[in-house]
Amino acid sequence: QTQLSPFSLSISHSFRFTHCISRLSTTIIIMSSSPILNSTQQSQLNLAIHNYLQKYYPNSARLFGSECSDVADERKHVGNGGNDADKNHSGGLMSLSSSRLEMKWSLVLKLQKHKLDLENQLEQLQKQIEKYENGEIGTVENGGGRKKGKSQFIPKQVLFVLQGHRLQITSLAFHPKYALMASSSEDCSIRFWDYESGAQENLLKGHLNMVNDIQFNKEGDLLVSCSNDLSVRLWSAESGWQMTRLMNGHEHIVSSVRFVGPDDKRVMSASRDGTLKLWEASSGFCLRTFRGHDDWVRSLDVSEDGSIMVSASDDKTLKTWNISNGQCLKTFRGHSHNIEFVHFSPASVNQTMREAHGAIIAGGNSKGSSLANGESKEPSAQFFISGSRDKTLRIWNTISGQLMCTLKGHDNWVRDAYFHPNGLHVVSCSDDKSIRIWDLRTALQIRMIDNAHSHFISKIQLSPTNESIVATASVDNSIKIWKCT
Repeated sequence: QTQLSPFSLSISHSFRFTHCISRLSTTIIIMSSSPILNSTQQSQLNLAIHNYLQKYYPNSARLFGSECSDVADERKHVGNGGNDADKNHSGGLMSLSSSRLEMKWSLVLKLQKHKLDLENQLEQLQKQIEKYENGEIGTVENGGGRKKGKSQFIPKQVLFVLQGHRLQITSLAFHPKYALMASSSEDCSIRFWDYESGAQENLLKGHLNMVNDIQFNKEGDLLVSCSNDLSVRLWSAESGWQMTRLMNGHEHIVSSVRFVGPDDKRVMSASRDGTLKLWEASSGFCLRTFRGHDDWVRSLDVSEDGSIMVSASDDKTLKTWNISNGQCLKTFRGHSHNIEFVHFSPASVNQTMREAHGAIIAGGNSKGSSLANGESKEPSAQFFISGSRDKTLRIWNTISGQLMCTLKGHDNWVRDAYFHPNGLHVVSCSDDKSIRIWDLRTALQIRMIDNAHSHFISKIQLSPTNESIVATASVDNSIKIWKCT
């Protein structure tokens, strides 16, 4: 196979962008430049309006009929009898006009929305071409940018396809120290995998219904899980990964769990009953219940120091909470559909958001907070990312409540994402079966891996011990281990 030069690949990449923009432009022009109605179409429209008014506003219909010659001509034609063909044509026209004007109007509104979506796509592609020509972004083949090493965050090579779950995979969790990954599924099981060999290491059973979420603690000797069986369960490595604690208290499906605090002695859970609960891990006792959402709480995340929590709900809001006293700190609105997930940012994101979007970082000056030894330490959890069924990702300022940027490009529900430790990129997955990489500096998509799975992609995770390893999970019951090159 002929090896293309970086120059040829750059030209090819630019040509694909230009071709795509040309097609979008043509579609928009056709949609926005419909011809003036001819006489027949004008008559049909007048008759349709008259019939619509007759149905809902008879007085206005009489006034409209007295001023519109088309209505008078139609009445005269029908009164004179006309021939059979004319009668059939007239009757069909009148019936069509009276029954479908509302449907045609709703179609116009849909087309207008589609036109706006295409214009937004066109604008995004034009920005990408401008960034590409300025050398700010590039193709995967030439390194994802003009500087060496820029492509290390892009999942490219599939190392293993892990199969064993009988139903959809719902969650992934990498071990914090070893080459081990856990997965949960609608088949009620939790499985451990060696992601370096692709072998299954262990199978945990105990839940009575689908398992929705899992997480290792920081030491990796505990795993927490939650399920449709309304329970939260704790599993211990010391006992051979047997269940050591059962926490019951939610009144509906438990959808998300996280360890809390530097010592991981507490657990937070979110539920379809609209509440979040704080549990003591050692005893299983419920310490506090957080109320405020009006619908299913689908996802939560906890800051590294365990002081703040963020939650995402089907009521289309996100909320931050003070964990120590249960107070709701802020409510974030902006998504137009159910919110699927929420994740706090690492400290490495702070500089990018400050320089590219003018964000003010709490807990320090413009260069971060200063430690006693003179080193600069950036506070974590200053931002969080949310993904929604409205097909967008949004990045928010935790302290100010400001929406920092919106990432648009997915063609279906956005199911999961992560901040890359380099602080410059976000990687997301969606029901459109794609993985997309975004540049936080420009809020633009710079790469897409299409058809990464054969079905919807439900989860994507980056290994904390090896930044070149990414795992994705799908409705097709498989897990893929990717190598970033």
